[in-house]
Amino acid sequence: MRPLNLFVPGEGKNRVDFLRECNVPGIPAFVSPTEYPAAARLAVYDVKFGGRDEQWIVLDARWVQRAPPLFHRALRVLHAYGVVPSVPWPRGYPAPRDVCNQPRPKGRSFCRGERRGTRSPTFAFLLRRGPSGG
Repeated sequence: MRPLNLFVPGEGKNRVDFLRECNVPGIPAFVSPTEYPAAARLAVYDVKFGGRDEQWIVLDARWVQRAPPLFHRALRVLHAYGVVPSVPWPRGYPAPRDVCNQPRPKGRSFCRGERRGTRSPTFAFLLRRGPSGG
């Protein structure tokens, strides 16, 4: 996230931790910036689904994904980045149950069965179509 000067290691992160523990004074590294969606493109919603509270992330008011485990740890960073704090699921969006009943190509569901047979979106899928139909 360039606006926050936040750099997160991908490959080699364990090597860096190991070399720090060994008191190596300098660790050369190659850093590649990765683009992140602008804060205005992201929204975090509180969803009551399947008898539990969840958070779903929406990109461009079109794509939705359930927040990963420990997502609450990232919320401060996202709020500092400019993402609005989580709010209830909008009435103008399909109901969470309808979201999870939406089929994806090849007839697979975008939701995964969990405790007591409930399902939540586990990866991004189309919430609503854009002007071009896709």
